[in-house]
Amino acid sequence: MAGRLTVRGCDLSGVILQTQGLCFSTMIALLWYSVCAVTGPIMKLRAFFQEVILSARERRWHGGEWIQPAISTERRLQPFHCNVLTDSNHGVFMKASYEKLVPNDGQSFRCFDRASLQSPVKWHRHPEVELTYIPSGVGSRMVGDHIGSYTDHDLVLLGSELPHTWASDEYRGQVYDLHSAMVLQFHPDFLGPDFFRLNEMVEVHRLLHRASRGLWFPARMAESIGSQLIDLEKQRGARRLVTLLSILDQLASCTEAEPLASHLYRASNNEEVETRIQVICDHITHHLTDPELTHSELAELADMNASAFSRFFKQSTGRTVSAYINELRIGFACRLLTDTDDSILSISQQSGYQNLSNFNRRFQQHRKMTPREYRNRVRIAV
Repeated sequence: MAGRLTVRGCDLSGVILQTQGLCFSTMIALLWYSVCAVTGPIMKLRAFFQEVILSARERRWHGGEWIQPAISTERRLQPFHCNVLTDSNHGVFMKASYEKLVPNDGQSFRCFDRASLQSPVKWHRHPEVELTYIPSGVGSRMVGDHIGSYTDHDLVLLGSELPHTWASDEYRGQVYDLHSAMVLQFHPDFLGPDFFRLNEMVEVHRLLHRASRGLWFPARMAESIGSQLIDLEKQRGARRLVTLLSILDQLASCTEAEPLASHLYRASNNEEVETRIQVICDHITHHLTDPELTHSELAELADMNASAFSRFFKQSTGRTVSAYINELRIGFACRLLTDTDDSILSISQQSGYQNLSNFNRRFQQHRKMTPREYRNRVRIAV
């Protein structure tokens, strides 16, 4: 006879166990696993009891002894959190963030306000070219091997398959980033494989090639393009296509666009590498201000020893783990220096630094000035 364990009417384990012949200790383990699933982050204990439960499920009495078949990784119990895969060779990781974008009916490309979507902040890529305009706000921007900060009127053009993510300070640490941003996405061949090679489209074709590293445009251009994107979202029919081509033509004529990723950057097509880097970068983003964030913690998350993880991260991002974390933390500190009157000591602590002298040293290294000098320069400029 099969039984299902429920707590307050909720099926916590998601597994039907054969109760015939189960020993008392196994039932205790099952109860403890259920409690752990409800009460929080006791992941290692849960993993241990998970295996005990799995053994109980697979065992059966035969010929006067317990028979324990081999356990396939595909049949392992999934942790309580969704969207996680378990593999005996690679540890626990999230699904690859390769996005499949589908335009609405009657449309050949997408234009929308990101605030209208409920999608998690994540490191992702897609075949479509993307133009993102943020009218206001502050946060972090990662494109390829580029890490930077954004402020009001941020406009960036991203080439096909270029990994990227934006994380606003307002929604830092939350699952969904609902910060407003106008996003335009189109496949490079949506008008045919040779359209952008026509004589009239030579400059636009060059623009799309340069966008393989990501292109940032100055605020003056961004404001103009941003207002056109807002109009484009509401347009229908052929007018949408005309506006899109007009926007690309204007961007192609801008001589002040700046590349973001380094010229040596090459996007990886290795799904395993992308998956692991996504998990690590997401973890760093959500725990950026935690002074207890350590190299060993990240190495464990990647299921590697410390030295192997250091090499892997450097090869994947072009920088060391500490350099990556410090770049993000100093960028966050700059926004606090600009937008608040908090003391330097308070800002250093909010940015994840326990030691003020270390914060000042890192800030000087990245900004070539002290935090106080940075704040004074910004206020004079404003």
